[in-house]
Amino acid sequence: MDIEELKTNLQEYKDEWRSAGHPGDGGDINVRVPMYIAPSESEAIEEPKDSIEAFFSRQRELFEYSLGRQGVEVSEKRQARYEKLANSTYEDLLETRVIFGSPEQVIDRLHEFQDMLGITGITAELNPGGFLPKQAVQRSLALLTQEVMPEFK
Repeated sequence: MDIEELKTNLQEYKDEWRSAGHPGDGGDINVRVPMYIAPSESEAIEEPKDSIEAFFSRQRELFEYSLGRQGVEVSEKRQARYEKLANSTYEDLLETRVIFGSPEQVIDRLHEFQDMLGITGITAELNPGGFLPKQAVQRSLALLTQEVMPEFK
């Protein structure tokens, strides 16, 4: 899902949570998101490009396969979601489906996600697609733990 679909679904979840009589606003809500952190914005955008495009290409294939499977409801909503994903450019992915950037940009984007979605946590998927070199993933993880995470304690 892109960020707007996620926002809508989380709001529906929270509404149902309250209507079921549960206290609060939905409990702890965590989302998994592809994340890549590099010292500069340009590195964070260029280095994971092939890997994230491969990841979302595979997601499109799986989604397309599921549309034709017996027993899977083909709705206008599912078809529209597939079309949106199938026509996404790398720039679209950067805007709506991933968190890539310098530590400062990632901190800002995570605050934006918290405010927009009302989530309590994020699971960072550091190598979706599986094509990033080990050293790049380790650097991203180091930046996440040393520079980004302290901002949320």
